[in-house]
Amino acid sequence: MNKIAEIFDMLLDPFDDKESKSGFGEDFGKYRKLTILSYIFPILFFLPAVKDKYSPFCKFHANQSFLWLITCIVVNVIGRIIKLVPLVGGLASWVVSLALVLVTAMLAYGEYTGKAVKLPVIGDMLKLF
Repeated sequence: MNKIAEIFDMLLDPFDDKESKSGFGEDFGKYRKLTILSYIFPILFFLPAVKDKYSPFCKFHANQSFLWLITCIVVNVIGRIIKLVPLVGGLASWVVSLALVLVTAMLAYGEYTGKAVKLPVIGDMLKLF
């Protein structure tokens, strides 16, 4: 298990937003379980912002979770379209689903360890909260 944690840390380090993390303060300990839940079940992206609408920690993770929800929806639609291709489509769809599960695990792990993991490319696109 420790080897997996090392791999996740290595993969997440380039995406750790130290500027955002500097404003989190003590909110990390208070709302950690809630924000992890919002990554595992992206449909609950709003929970951290509802819990404390003034917390930079909650706002950051609510925004990233919302962007993750949008990403999951888009990737699932593309995966279903790819699945229509005989033989290769089923395998490609399975690989895409596995990738979504792995990225979800990495996001939840990054939040659990105190990293401010910003999604690549789309991490700054939308500030809902």
